[in-house]
Amino acid sequence: MRASRDVIGHWLCRWLCSDLRGALLRLGSRFGAGMSRYSVAVYHVQQAYGGQEEGGWWYETGQPLDVAGTPRPLSTDSHKRAEAELKRQEEWINRAYPNQRPVWSTLSSGVYRSIMQEGPAVAFPVHRPHYE
Repeated sequence: MRASRDVIGHWLCRWLCSDLRGALLRLGSRFGAGMSRYSVAVYHVQQAYGGQEEGGWWYETGQPLDVAGTPRPLSTDSHKRAEAELKRQEEWINRAYPNQRPVWSTLSSGVYRSIMQEGPAVAFPVHRPHYE
């Protein structure tokens, strides 16, 4: 019984959060609050140690970059423009960092990735994951 209640609670939370996000995006566009539908940014992505359960596990973290020399994050309502910026940023990363080690490599200090998402460019994950 508890497991089904947890599943229902999980889906109810996802539904409420997505509904709230949609409402905020609609409210932002209605009142010109500057909330755009899509954002594209260069992120520094690396792995963080999650815990020792079952021999240890890792998860990816990402921080958007907004420093001199990197492409500036873009916020737009146009999906086509966001995709074009994503491609431009990926080309910049390939030129600037041609020999990045994979994020899962023990010799990696992180990788740079261009990420397009709905809403503002924010660090991920929002909450540290836990082992279940």
